[in-house]
Amino acid sequence: MQQTSVICGKCQHQSLTVNAFMTLSLQHKSTLGKCIKEHLQEVQLDNQYKCDKCHRESKAKVKHDIIKLPKYLVFHIKRFDSTFHKIKALTTYDAIIDMKE
Repeated sequence: MQQTSVICGKCQHQSLTVNAFMTLSLQHKSTLGKCIKEHLQEVQLDNQYKCDKCHRESKAKVKHDIIKLPKYLVFHIKRFDSTFHKIKALTTYDAIIDMKE
């Protein structure tokens, strides 16, 4: 299960969504660990978010957390950058991936 929390920039209201998943679509980095770590970091949204509680628009923060791993997990590494140029660098990974953190 993956939990997504969105925190309103005005009233700090936290909106939680929990979804079952089997695939993580990740930005390209040099290692799979770095890809996962970046995916799970809190980021500020550039666009305006309309809060369910205060009904105002603000720059919200969003964070993804994995609360329960699926039996099988597929990692999709995005191979094109924001200008649609192919990323030719490799992403390395170990034979065993520690997902405890």
